[in-house]
Amino acid sequence: MRGRRQPYKVGPSRCTVPPVDTYPVRSPLSVSDFLIPRARGKLFCEIGTRNGDIAACVKDAGVDVLVVEIDAEYCAKMRARGLRVVCRGVEKLGEAELGECGTFFWWPMMAPSQNEPWLRQLATMQARIGRNATVYVAHDTANPYDMGMLPRLAKQYAATSIDRIFFDEGGSLDGPAPSYTHDFVGRLGHWGVFHMARFDVGPRFVVGKSLLEEEIGAVEIYRPRPPGGVPSAPVRDGFCETTTNNAGHCARDQKGSVTLGGPLGIKTLDDCVNFCYERCRNCRVVSFSRKENDCSWFASCRMNALRTDVGGFVSRRVGPHEL
Repeated sequence: MRGRRQPYKVGPSRCTVPPVDTYPVRSPLSVSDFLIPRARGKLFCEIGTRNGDIAACVKDAGVDVLVVEIDAEYCAKMRARGLRVVCRGVEKLGEAELGECGTFFWWPMMAPSQNEPWLRQLATMQARIGRNATVYVAHDTANPYDMGMLPRLAKQYAATSIDRIFFDEGGSLDGPAPSYTHDFVGRLGHWGVFHMARFDVGPRFVVGKSLLEEEIGAVEIYRPRPPGGVPSAPVRDGFCETTTNNAGHCARDQKGSVTLGGPLGIKTLDDCVNFCYERCRNCRVVSFSRKENDCSWFASCRMNALRTDVGGFVSRRVGPHEL
């Protein structure tokens, strides 16, 4: 009726291949609808695919497909589905395996620690071989890691476009998961919005500094780790000073902090120590707490007067004076 807005309804995917996984274990099937017309006439390469539902849909539409998957069990299952697979981590691959890819796509487990390194790796490879390719990186609205990374990645690497994919994978209000009453890794319901960031990589694509280098001054390798590991030092209870999450620049500031599990993939005290030693120029002492989700670094610290008003922290020296 004129003047009245009709209810909005998302249509189903056109994919006719029966899926093995469900959202959000895999990206929504409507992602394949988005990718198919953009991948036609090229080799479509999906990085990380689990049982290969998206790749199978794209292949069924007549597109040449190559899948990169690190899990041997999934690799075998995808071969059984007739999918061509490279069964290794993308970090170990180069132009011999990926040089013919014209369109790349991924939706990784951890956007902060995977999106940027993979994009930089592929952009560097394309520039080296003198070929252009299109990279699509998916970001789920319901995933805070994805959406926290999206604006930073898009700005740093001049995304060509960001498209929104509305999807409805069916399901009821109360089961099976994910649903509104039973969530799964923070996602409520089978309905949502995917953001697809596009990057056109090739000889003219500017890689520049990484986000880590721009934001906290961490570099790939500042000081190589000795063969026997970072020299040991006493670990003491307490922390040096307060810091702010994900703040502080390794080349300019006297202290800083990195959240565990973020872009640097720090999970343990040893990881925190290795970050300090290898990648953070001004770091000489670390304070670490798994409970507080924190790896803090300092240019100097009074180790005989550590603070203990917040429990769960330990500190140790890390620096060239230990060589």
